[in-house]
This record gives sequence, structure tokens and C-alpha cells, in this order.
Amino acid sequence: MALPWIIFVILGLSVIFGLVAIIVAKKGGKKPTDYYAFFVMGITWLPLGIIMMTMDSDNSIGNIFFILGAIYLILGLRHRKEWKKNHVPFKKLPSKQQKMKIIALVVLGLLLLAGLVVFYIMKKGIFG
Repeated sequence: MALPWIIFVILGLSVIFGLVAIIVAKKGGKKPTDYYAFFVMGITWLPLGIIMMTMDSDNSIGNIFFILGAIYLILGLRHRKEWKKNHVPFKKLPSKQQKMKIIALVVLGLLLLAGLVVFYIMKKGIFG
């Protein structure tokens, strides 16, 4: 299976998005930690880790997602009293942040669609 190139693409995209996030964060100044986001990441990554552990014979990637998901979930739950402090409804965000949020959701949706297409192609063995 041609999995290594997929991992390099994911790592490359992660680095690019990380750099963009750092640049945007430096321009915006210090913001309070959003523990609700940690909770959401934990809820997402924990089952993803369980699924990956059952699918992968190596289990290392699944274990990483499971452990990080558990850490994020615990961290988010531990600070659940601070969830409402940092939460701003979408309609109350400035228009620039609304546009950035929409762009981020569209990009993530396209990446999800691309991942599903690659998964389907790999499953059917069209290019491999």
C-alpha cells in the first residue's frame, strides 16, 4: 500500500496550517485559551484513535490519536467552567473572522472530501 506519501502530504499540510496559525496569532495578540476547542478535539480524536487501532495492525498512529484525544478531552472537561467565557457566537464575530472561519471550514471540507476520494481509490486499487 502506498501509505507513506499520504503521511508526507498530511505532515506538509499540517506544517503549512501551523505556520499560518502562528502568523495569524501573532497579529491578533494574546487571546485566552479556548478549552471548549480542546474538548471538541478530544471527542473527535478519541474515537478516531479507537477506529484506527482496530484497522491498523501496527496500532501506533491509532494509539497516538487515542492518547492525545484522551488528554484533550480531560483538559477540556477540567476547565468546563471557562467554556462560556471565550465563546463568541458566529453572528457576533467581526466580518473578517467570519470570513476566515468560513474559509477554514471550506478548506477542511475539501480536505475531508479529498481524503475520502483517496481512501476509495486505495480501497479499489485503481492506482496501486
